[in-house]
Amino acid sequence: MGQSLAEVVANRVGALYDGGDVAADAQPLYSIAEAKCKQGKYKEALYEIQSQLARFPHDMTGQMMMAEIQAAHLADLAGPS
Repeated sequence: MGQSLAEVVANRVGALYDGGDVAADAQPLYSIAEAKCKQGKYKEALYEIQSQLARFPHDMTGQMMMAEIQAAHLADLAGPS
């Protein structure tokens, strides 16, 4: 059967808050890399960032995180060769 008018209105109002049926855009996740940095595991953090950059190569946040770790913690200003 069809939806009642109340269901249609409720779905539209609810969509204003939860986005409705629209799928979220994929984004890189750097929480594991951040945790590795806090533990002092900088090389492992770089591997995590690199795995995210493999999926999202133009993500500036990941590139900046990687540069910061290399410069501040690994004394590698040149980066990977």
